[in-house]
Amino acid sequence: MWEAVHGPVPKRMEVDHLDGDASNNRLDNLQLVTGSENRRLQRARNIAKFGSPSSQCKLSVAEVEAVLRTVGIVPTKVWARRYGVNSSTIRCIRKKKTWRHVDAGTTCRAKRPKRG
Repeated sequence: MWEAVHGPVPKRMEVDHLDGDASNNRLDNLQLVTGSENRRLQRARNIAKFGSPSSQCKLSVAEVEAVLRTVGIVPTKVWARRYGVNSSTIRCIRKKKTWRHVDAGTTCRAKRPKRG
């Protein structure tokens, strides 16, 4: 609808729905914003998809909780192989760069048992 009236959307800009309803394409409900501003607005409106509801997600909340509970016990590459993801994905989960909304009760790090 935006393009029909205003022309092409400029690079690095997105059309935002002011009421958060993507099906409401009335012109008075649309505005141009940057991608980062659009994401911020989605979070503020509680309509952002985090974790498993996201279409790009490869892990479930339960799998992420398992990864977090086993810091210091199960190596990163073991989880990566098991779930078919890159090791950096597991590292990002453990460093809370991703999946920050998941809390697996990891206030203290478990120690790997000593061998021998």
